[in-house]
Amino acid sequence: MLLMTEHPTAHPLDDLTRHPAADRHPRTLTLVAVRQGSQWAALCPELGVVSCGDTSEAALRALQSAILDLLDFERDGGPSAGEPVPAEELQALLDSHEGAEPVATRRLDLDAAAER
Repeated sequence: MLLMTEHPTAHPLDDLTRHPAADRHPRTLTLVAVRQGSQWAALCPELGVVSCGDTSEAALRALQSAILDLLDFERDGGPSAGEPVPAEELQALLDSHEGAEPVATRRLDLDAAAER
């Protein structure tokens, strides 16, 4: 299995650092996208949040939107995110990857992004 890691200098996910509910969650989030059939499935294992898209980038962007929506909901008094995804379930997702494109991953360090 090929693994691709992106470390952009500026990315829309950096907006998470300025979100008021962000400090209730891990300071580093993992975003993973795998191809499943004609779609890409994206997961944040620390928060148990999922999304999908036609491309890896679209899936990661949709995941960002879902995370921001979750943080807004929490800030407004709603319940917090679900449980972190167990390692064996994350491995099963990675093993389900189909196609020639590599698995897409991003690590988002909220503290480092806030220092920029």
